[in-house]
Amino acid sequence: MKKNIIYLFFTLLLLVIPVGMGLSNDIPIEKYKPEYNFDYTHAPIDFTSLFTFLNDFPSRYEEFFLVSIVKEMSAPNHGLASADFNNDGLLDVAASTYRSESISIFYNLGDNEFNEEIAVQLDALNIPWPVKVQEGISDLDAADYDGDDDIDLIFTTNENKLFGNVAYNWNGTGILLLNDGTNHFSEWRQVFLHQGEGSNGEMNRINPVICSGDYDQDGAIDFLVGDNSGKVSFYANDGTGNFSFVVDSDFGSNISWGLDSADFDGDGDLDIICTQHEVSMDTCGLYIKWNHGGNTCFDHDDFQKIVAFPINSSFYTSLFAPANFGCIQCIDYNDDGRMDFLFGERGFMVLFVQKGNYHFDSYGVCSFSMTNDGFGAWAGDNSLLRGDIAVGDFDGDGLDDAIVGGDEGVIRCFRNQYMLADITRVDSATVTIVFDKVRYPMWPMFVYPMMEYGTTMVIGDVTIPVKNLSVLNKVEFFVNNKLMFIDDQPPFEWNWTSPGFGRYVVKAVPYDVNGKRAGFDEELVVKLG
Repeated sequence: MKKNIIYLFFTLLLLVIPVGMGLSNDIPIEKYKPEYNFDYTHAPIDFTSLFTFLNDFPSRYEEFFLVSIVKEMSAPNHGLASADFNNDGLLDVAASTYRSESISIFYNLGDNEFNEEIAVQLDALNIPWPVKVQEGISDLDAADYDGDDDIDLIFTTNENKLFGNVAYNWNGTGILLLNDGTNHFSEWRQVFLHQGEGSNGEMNRINPVICSGDYDQDGAIDFLVGDNSGKVSFYANDGTGNFSFVVDSDFGSNISWGLDSADFDGDGDLDIICTQHEVSMDTCGLYIKWNHGGNTCFDHDDFQKIVAFPINSSFYTSLFAPANFGCIQCIDYNDDGRMDFLFGERGFMVLFVQKGNYHFDSYGVCSFSMTNDGFGAWAGDNSLLRGDIAVGDFDGDGLDDAIVGGDEGVIRCFRNQYMLADITRVDSATVTIVFDKVRYPMWPMFVYPMMEYGTTMVIGDVTIPVKNLSVLNKVEFFVNNKLMFIDDQPPFEWNWTSPGFGRYVVKAVPYDVNGKRAGFDEELVVKLG
């Protein structure tokens, strides 16, 4: 009872703490507001709920990436692919929207600038029914599939089946678009058709996603396909853009919408990484299946779960339940030669960093904005369940960056900031009350001003822990830009025992094994005592 009274007292007290209290003048609180605001139309206000008086919930980004807007699309963006389409040494991006009239190429001009040009008008392809291209491109990839030294495209979509006057997605299919040499695409061919399985033709082979690579190491670019069934199908290329089905990989569950490939075991060939989803949660998670070489590559049952769902991704997931599946894209974030990956979920994105022996640590990257729907609830504006992520060195600094789409229809560029340390929060809580290392989630309705900035409240002494992404030489700890402590031994942390009252910026600055500064991470902390 006593603890609850203290809890409520300090929760209410936080509502009247000035936003800037405890901050130095050179760290503006505006840094923690969203860098881009959207103009939303709200439903009528329901005054029966206190939540209706709260604002839209802003997006928040950790310092792993520097984020900027590439383009606001007209519809959800479910297809992104990176390649150097014009051979100028800069990685470009091809993009499609879910209900598309066209596919565009965003040419990289350098200095974080992109110029959009429409590469193909989909209605001009005259792809016949039952393929309904304009009603749903599921995914997009780019590579030189026909071996003529220019970049082609493959997109995936669904065939429809009529029941009365209603058309349902029924079969999944893939369409190869051949580059005419000028980065326009008028010639097409169907490269796979996945028909629904079962006695009633269940719709389990719809919503296909695709990734590409030379899996059998014959010099031609092959592809993998995932879909609602949870299977991953391997198609081999004869070198001219003609593909043959080789084998299905069955992981035992459903919804392999998250699909990519990379060399995770360092043997020189590309392995599969994919999501699996099941209501029971027993088999939900992220899996690796190793490439055993030869022509069949994946004709075996040698796979391993590397991440179990649900994901503990700190404060990014607290306002809505995770869906436990989503999109993934491989990336070597910390440039250590071991493959990591990004995972996009319902309104947030997480970075998984490989620490060896297929162990991956998770780090929250961003939480996208949410809109107060006017009836006392927030709705996520950007889901990556069927969104897409493209990876490559877009700014030419030698580090892997990312281009991110999603249901919001905004394409963003995430430029790698090589941040090798993360100040950790309590799992699955937006706002926390902290008694030393014991953390208690707080009811967010009372503390929206804190939630808006992602603040942690501290009563008395507190330990500030840092989770490193790579081996570090040391970590420096700052409060309002004043150096407070240097820790040169893991686990890297600082015991903050000096008294304080107000809101402070705590910063951790890591240094890699060569003594080079490796980014920084900041958190807002309200300290009482």
